[in-house]
Amino acid sequence: MNSADFEIKYVDAELIFIIDLDLGNKSVTNDVENVLKKLDRIIGLHCRRLFYKDTMNRIDEIRHEMGNFVCFKPIDSNDPLLKKICP
Repeated sequence: MNSADFEIKYVDAELIFIIDLDLGNKSVTNDVENVLKKLDRIIGLHCRRLFYKDTMNRIDEIRHEMGNFVCFKPIDSNDPLLKKICP
């Protein structure tokens, strides 16, 4: 199976938002280490927060430390950042 297919939907100085395209390859969830590496190569993760919409249309945060995966964190539906990435 190939690496995850995703689209970068939003980028600013503090956050990145991607969408799992669900094209039949690995999901972002199951390929998170490679997704982080690819994003770091393309746009640089630095200390930005990373959010993604998964194949079930849930938005969660991928916690990382300078590109190294830490954990997944559910996002509160009242989080003001949601307004930024999903107006």
